[in-house]
Amino acid sequence: MFKSSMTKILTAILATAVLCGSASMAGCQNSNSETNTASSGGKTNTESSGSTESLGGTGNSDSAESGNAASVEASNVNEASKIPESPAKDFKYEIKDNEVTITKYVGSDADVCIPEKIEGKSVTGIGKSAFFDCTSLANVTIPCSVTEIGKEAFRYCESLESVTIPDSVTEIDDDAFAYCNCLTDVTIPDSVTEIGAYAFFSCTSLSSISVDENNMAYYSQNGVLFNKDKTTLIQYPVGKTDKAYDIPGGVTKIGNDAFGSCASLESVTIPDSATGIGEKAFCACASLKSITIPDSVTEIGESAFNGCISLESVTIPDSVTEIGDGVLAACINLVSVSVPKGVTRIGNWAFSSCTSLTDVTIPDSVTEIGLKAFSDCTSLADVTIPDSVTEIGDSTFFKCTSLVSVTIPDGVTKIGVGAFYGCDDLTINGKTGSIAEMYAKNNDIKFAAK
Repeated sequence: MFKSSMTKILTAILATAVLCGSASMAGCQNSNSETNTASSGGKTNTESSGSTESLGGTGNSDSAESGNAASVEASNVNEASKIPESPAKDFKYEIKDNEVTITKYVGSDADVCIPEKIEGKSVTGIGKSAFFDCTSLANVTIPCSVTEIGKEAFRYCESLESVTIPDSVTEIDDDAFAYCNCLTDVTIPDSVTEIGAYAFFSCTSLSSISVDENNMAYYSQNGVLFNKDKTTLIQYPVGKTDKAYDIPGGVTKIGNDAFGSCASLESVTIPDSATGIGEKAFCACASLKSITIPDSVTEIGESAFNGCISLESVTIPDSVTEIGDGVLAACINLVSVSVPKGVTRIGNWAFSSCTSLTDVTIPDSVTEIGLKAFSDCTSLADVTIPDSVTEIGDSTFFKCTSLVSVTIPDGVTKIGVGAFYGCDDLTINGKTGSIAEMYAKNNDIKFAAK
C-alpha cells in the first residue's frame, strides 16, 4: 500500500512539473561566497546583450563621456539601506540616450546596493535576467533613479530575503522575482502601474504583498494583491499559512497562477461575482481538498487545478463550456468528475494522471476529446463516449490499465494514434463496419458489435 501511494505521488509530481513548473527547494541561507551566475539545473537564462554593453565602466557607449565611476561610487553608502553602494565594476551595463541599464551582475556580494549613477549617468533600468540565478544574493537596494525592473531580473535568486523597490519604479516585468524562495514580503510603491505575469511565481516564503495606499493601479488586502478596484485577484502569496480563504465579493477574475503552489490552503470559496479562473490559478495547491465553483464562472483556464493532489471531488457548473488543457491533471485523489452539459471540448491532458478516477460522465454536447485527456487514469474501468463525439485524440486513454469497456459511437470519424495503448483488457463496443471496429482490428483490441 505504501509503495502504491508513493508511486501515485511521484507520478503526480512529475506531471505537475511539466504543466505547472516546479518550485526550487533551496535553503534560505545567506552566503558571502562567490556567485555563479551561469545558467544551470534546467534554469533557462534568456538574456540578450546590447551592442553598447560595458563592464565596470571600461567599455564604449553611444554617449561619449567616460569616467572612473568605480573609484567615486564605491565609497558611497545608500542612506535608506545602509548597504555600501556597489562599485560599477560589479555590473555589466549598456548606455543609451544618456541612461544606464544594468544587464548583468558580475560581483559576488550577498548584499548589493545598485548605484544611482554610472559614468555620471542615471541608472534607470534593471535589464532582462540581470541578476538571474544569483543564488547567493540576499539583499538588494534599487536606487530611486530606476523606473523598470525587467523580465526575469531576479529569477532564481533563491537566497534573496529583501528588496527595496523605490517609488520611481513604474513597471515590474514578467517573472521578475520568480523562484525567490526566501523573499518574505514585498511592498509595491505608489509609482508602479504594471506588474507582469508570474512576477512572484513560486516565491515559497512570500507571506505578504503590500501596496502603497496612493497607488492608482493596485490594492492589497490582508497581504493579497488585487487590481485597484478589486475585480481581479492577482496574487495570493505562496507563503501564507492560512488553511481557508474566502475570495472577496466583487472579484470577477482569478488571475493566472493567483494561488499556484499555496501548500497550506485546504479550502477556497469563490464568490458569485466571479466569471473566470485563470491559467494555473490553483496549480500545485497540494493541500486543497475543497473548492466551490459558482454558476457564474464561464471560463476555467489551462492547468487551473493541475497537481491538486488532495482534491477528491469538484463540481464544474453548467455555465462552463470548455474543459481546458490540463485543468485537473495529476489530481491523484480525484475519484469522480461530471463534465457539465454544454461543454463541447475536453482539452489535452485535462484529466491525465488522475490515478484514482473511477467514474467520469461525458455529456452529449462534447464533440472532441483531446490528446491524452485521460491518459494514465489507471483506475478508470468503464467509459461511454456520447454520440456527439466525432474525434478522439492521440493517446486519449493511454495506459488506462483498468479500462475494460468503452463504447464508441458510429459518428466518430477519427481515433488518434495510441488512443487506447496499454489498455490490455479492453473491449471496444461499437457498430459493425464503423471506424471503431476498424481501429480495434488494426490494434489487436477485442471488439463487440452492439
